[in-house]
Amino acid sequence: TLYANEKSVVYVLLNDVYDTTHSISTFPIMNSGFSGIVSWGGTGVVYVEPYISGPSSDTIFYLLRDMTLVAKDTGMIILNILPARNAAFLQSNDVKALVNANGYLFTDMYGNAAFEIPIGSGKSTMYTTSLMVGSRDTSGNTYMMLDRYAGDSSIFVGPLDTTDCINDQPAPFEWNRVWNISAAEIEYHRFHWWEPSYTMPEVIANWPAHGDSSLNHARNLAPFVDVNQNGRYEPLSGDYPFIKGDQAVLFINHNPLNALNFYSGTIPMGLQSIGMLYAYKCENDSLINSSIFLDYTVKNMSQNTYHNAYLGIFADIDIGYFWDDYQGTFVDLQTLYGYNGDAFDDSTGSPPGYGNNPPAQGITVLKNPLADPYDGVDNNFNTIID
Repeated sequence: TLYANEKSVVYVLLNDVYDTTHSISTFPIMNSGFSGIVSWGGTGVVYVEPYISGPSSDTIFYLLRDMTLVAKDTGMIILNILPARNAAFLQSNDVKALVNANGYLFTDMYGNAAFEIPIGSGKSTMYTTSLMVGSRDTSGNTYMMLDRYAGDSSIFVGPLDTTDCINDQPAPFEWNRVWNISAAEIEYHRFHWWEPSYTMPEVIANWPAHGDSSLNHARNLAPFVDVNQNGRYEPLSGDYPFIKGDQAVLFINHNPLNALNFYSGTIPMGLQSIGMLYAYKCENDSLINSSIFLDYTVKNMSQNTYHNAYLGIFADIDIGYFWDDYQGTFVDLQTLYGYNGDAFDDSTGSPPGYGNNPPAQGITVLKNPLADPYDGVDNNFNTIID
């Protein structure tokens, strides 16, 4: 038994009977139809990573060979595959968008675009998006929180240790996940939590309202409605997660001070971010029904004071076939947009192109971070001191 979208190790010789004094070897039998990635780690060790959209059960075949007897036999691993914990699809309207626990959005971990619009078409207008923060301190040092394409190992899953903002160890199992929840689940919980026959959804029972005090996390993390106002998340007493939209996927990341920063001359920041990707199903409004929303709460957990701080997103827009795209900005609307270079989007490659009259993709900043009051700066660049 293992989770989809996570690499697990299987020791196949534990379930075989053989003479331990003999020379034994094992070999994978490739092309067995397994929906995922299989790699061999040496005699008796198999690494298995089922795809996120694969079946709930699968089988891997291998060859067991006794080199001493020059004998061989075929074995198989039967897998019970649980739904992925570390990724989930937002798919409540006409967009199907993948959220990874590490904050790497709209791409699976195998390099495939996962921002499908219209849903069911197999076509995509985005390749990836992730949070990006840059700043300086009073000494003029440059700091950055950015992990393009999830390849730089500078952003980690889960909350940050608030005592020193150091990542002492890989995040425990329970934090390497996303929280995928619907408004309908919350509504049902609100009006049925006290009934003996009610079964609470796992995502409500384990909503990350509070950090782990043994790991020095912040006490309050994901937002919730505190029905009895005692400051504790108690779903068995009627408390419930607070989300936006008809469906939301929540994820928690941090950029520890000891992270390796791959951007020349920049330093990690000691930030923690809580992201919520959400959408509304609104078939009467094609704009809302083809839009998704992304909310970030970013906190400086370090003792550093940052100046000239900027928050934004790293975005790679691909309109179907990605070799003929352009990008532009509409400054007055705080919008970045991507569009096809001509009226026909080619269908070469994956994902396929849109063909005639391809769409455009916009990313709009709806709410900026609040500036310090009376800071004497024209923060919104409208020539008026705020």
